[in-house]
Parts: sequence; structure tokens; C-alpha cells
Amino acid sequence: VASAKRQVGDLAASEEAILRGLEAANTFEDNFALPELWRQKAHLAESRKDRDQVAECLLKSVAISRDHQALSDELATWLHVHRWLKQSYLQSVGDSSHTSYSIEDVQKTIETLRAQIEAADFDVPVLKSSSD
Repeated sequence: VASAKRQVGDLAASEEAILRGLEAANTFEDNFALPELWRQKAHLAESRKDRDQVAECLLKSVAISRDHQALSDELATWLHVHRWLKQSYLQSVGDSSHTSYSIEDVQKTIETLRAQIEAADFDVPVLKSSSD
């Protein structure tokens, strides 16, 4: 529901669906849905251009996946991280007339993630501007 609402632009309804899902997961101790709910919350934060919340939500998804030894959920989250960083970088060097992340914003987010991820877990790329 949250994904569909976000895709049609109803961000408030998407957020409400995510919050209801998180409440239900906590109430019924159904933690298996939590990694996906945190990924959905990251998608919502992407829609709002809130890179800090995107990183926070994705890291929570990874942590919960690891706690439950849910390799497929962890992999799905790392794929989300990869796509998000790639998209953020492309936006930062793309059409400057659109609201986008700067290369500095993307690099700061990568450094935030890198500080919280063990080196063996994921090879986070270093982005360079075209002027380097």
C-alpha cells in the first residue's frame, strides 16, 4: 500500500501506511516485515530529498535483516543502497535546472554510510566530479 501511494504522489498516505505497518510489526512482534517497511520509508525519504533519513532507514533495514539472518532482505537493502547512490550521483552531475543532490551531498552520505558499514560488508564507491 505504501509503495502504491508513494508512486501516485500521495506521500502522506504512504507515510501513514508505513507507520501503521511499523506499529503492527511491533505490536504483534512480526519482525519479518520490518526490513521491507524500513526500505519503504527510505523510498519515501527519497521522494522528499531527505538523504539523511534515506541513509538512516536503509541502515536500520540492514541491521534488522542481520539480526534475523535474513540474507535476502539484507541483499535487497544493499541493492537499494547501490541504486540510490547511483541515482543520486547521476542527478548531481545532470541537469542543474532540477532539484538534485550536489556531488558534495552524495559524498557526505557515502561517508556517513561508510562510517557505519564494516569494510568487508560492502564496497562503497568514491565519487569524483568531472572536474577532478
